[in-house]
Amino acid sequence: MLSAQAIECICSSKALEKYQKIALYYPLQYELNLMELLTLYPDKEFFLPVTTTHLSFKSYHQGDVLLPGPFKTLEPTGKLIAKEMLDCIVIPCVAISRTHQRIGYGKGFYDRYLDGFKGLKIGVCPKVCCEMNVEMDRFDVILDKIIQGGE
Repeated sequence: MLSAQAIECICSSKALEKYQKIALYYPLQYELNLMELLTLYPDKEFFLPVTTTHLSFKSYHQGDVLLPGPFKTLEPTGKLIAKEMLDCIVIPCVAISRTHQRIGYGKGFYDRYLDGFKGLKIGVCPKVCCEMNVEMDRFDVILDKIIQGGE
């Protein structure tokens, strides 16, 4: 239900309309699942994260093989894309502050990857975890747009 609401918010806001190369994430059990966007936007190119000592993204098409990665994630086997080639990154968040700073999972992979990223940064999390009043670290990334699941 929350995932469907987040997808509807993305579509109705036309957040992805002008972007061609979009980084998503393959959801963990408790994250909002946005994989339906691949079906809703067949003309876009999508990429999923791969984690080694750092974060990178590989191309993904619906039905491609996904292999187990660290942190209980599933990762694509497609071609790597340079960060500069991505137009937009949709980022899973544990919470988002009132000042649009994301709280992640504490390993800093996205924060390091997003440092210097010039494209659109969209944070996604359940509404109950948005606009929280929390202390942020200096390296926490400020998001351009927030997508919330739930009322």
